[in-house]
Amino acid sequence: MKINEILSGNAPTFLKDYGILTQSFLGQLVDSAAELESIQASEDFKAEGQLINDTIEFIEKAKQTNAKLMICGDYDCDGITSTAMLIHLLEKVGFTLEENIGYYIPNRLKEGYGVSVKTVEAAIARGYTHFILIDNGVKAHEAIDVIQKHGASLLVMDHHTIEKPLSHGLLYHPDLLDPYFESLCSAGLVYVLANAMNLVDDFLLILGAIGTIGDMMPLRKQNRVLVKKGLQVLNSRPPKVISSLLKRRPVAYDETLVSFQIVPVFNAVGRLSDVANVNQVVKYLLLNDESSIQLFAKSMLDLNETRKKLSKEMGNEASLLITEHPFQVIYQENFHEGLVGIIAGQIARATSKPTLVLTQNGSQIKGSARSQHFDVYSFLSRFSDFYDSFGGHRQACALSLPLENFSSFRDSVNEHMREVVLEEPSMDALVIDPEAFTVSGYQELMNFAPFGIGFEMMDVLLDVKVISEIPLNQSGIKWKIEPIGEIQEVVYFGANHTLLMGMDSFRVVGKLQKGYRDGLTLNANYIDSII
Repeated sequence: MKINEILSGNAPTFLKDYGILTQSFLGQLVDSAAELESIQASEDFKAEGQLINDTIEFIEKAKQTNAKLMICGDYDCDGITSTAMLIHLLEKVGFTLEENIGYYIPNRLKEGYGVSVKTVEAAIARGYTHFILIDNGVKAHEAIDVIQKHGASLLVMDHHTIEKPLSHGLLYHPDLLDPYFESLCSAGLVYVLANAMNLVDDFLLILGAIGTIGDMMPLRKQNRVLVKKGLQVLNSRPPKVISSLLKRRPVAYDETLVSFQIVPVFNAVGRLSDVANVNQVVKYLLLNDESSIQLFAKSMLDLNETRKKLSKEMGNEASLLITEHPFQVIYQENFHEGLVGIIAGQIARATSKPTLVLTQNGSQIKGSARSQHFDVYSFLSRFSDFYDSFGGHRQACALSLPLENFSSFRDSVNEHMREVVLEEPSMDALVIDPEAFTVSGYQELMNFAPFGIGFEMMDVLLDVKVISEIPLNQSGIKWKIEPIGEIQEVVYFGANHTLLMGMDSFRVVGKLQKGYRDGLTLNANYIDSII
């Protein structure tokens, strides 16, 4: 691993009033005083224009005619939260769940992504005359054709790439809104709609923030304000449907806690759709009865523990299949289809190689690819002749292909990969004066939270001397170190953590965070045993 050392210092004039720690981090994230002001903004703007007016009119006309409205969602965190938000918003307008609102999220393993023709036809047979496709729809051309054929009204609320115009209906998409609303996920789209209708409440703020964090949206402009406001509400009056998903009361709700402790619980239900129904999570989010909430939350937490156990077992099995090839193609017919993306990500991080993990589903091979420093989407797109389906982006994609194509496909990938020269993996890390690492300096920096995609705190580089070490169950290590400023400990979680035990000094790259007691902690993501 190559570490690019970035020396802090020479902060721009607009940061001179802040401490060294804040100057060091924000100097990498903010280019001007105007941008700094926008980062600190806490009030968002209401969407205006013909599109937002047409979207509101679609809902109002459906209500005026007492239409039956079917919501078709998606099985990830953004899809779940945006579906629940939309139902809640429609109820505020006067619709009633089950009476004139229906919803359906497909089974990830049996039905795959997006609304199907079968779902549309079943809804029409039950008297639904209006459809809202949320967090999907821009690619659902066959289903949309059926909606059009039956004369049903359609609203598509989606943020995925528009590849060709829709043949029917109204498209409410961030690309068609003011640039302030760029990069909204579907939960963000529902929030912006509710705000334009003057119907925002705590529920919409909180789920909008969780959906935005869960879909890894850039924390700039509208997304930033939404997450900031949602976290503020979570910290002042967390609803039972969210607080019940945590095993213990948190010190504070922040973007890290949401990302690592709440979002995975939602996603686990969709991933394990062979044993759970993701539609029940939408029902859960709309519950008011405390005993029902506690009972359902426990089942979701238990399911997430099952997901963790399966992921660990599958990860251990997959690690035995790692080869010397520069592109890891790992196949096992009994891998769980809902977990292949997680395992591909783990192996890609551990090996610094692009990784494709596949399993068998009947006569098809299905899998997910992940990469850290390589455009896996562009590379795999050249093998389109092998696929039944393929999609994704630079660092993550999914594909399926007939079983009989697999051997030739794998050989072709390995052959073409020989022509590719992978760059040595590298990390950017700040080198900061040790005296700047103070709790007060960190607290000042946290005034500019939330940090995340598009506004991410850089790693810092430290050379540490170990005083003592403590194993953290079976998953990591905590080292008490000779203080560097007020940094008193380093923690590390990783599959190779046992190999790092017994060191008395090392070089570490990681994220700064507040310690559980006094002082600061470095959450390590890379450790070099040699200083």
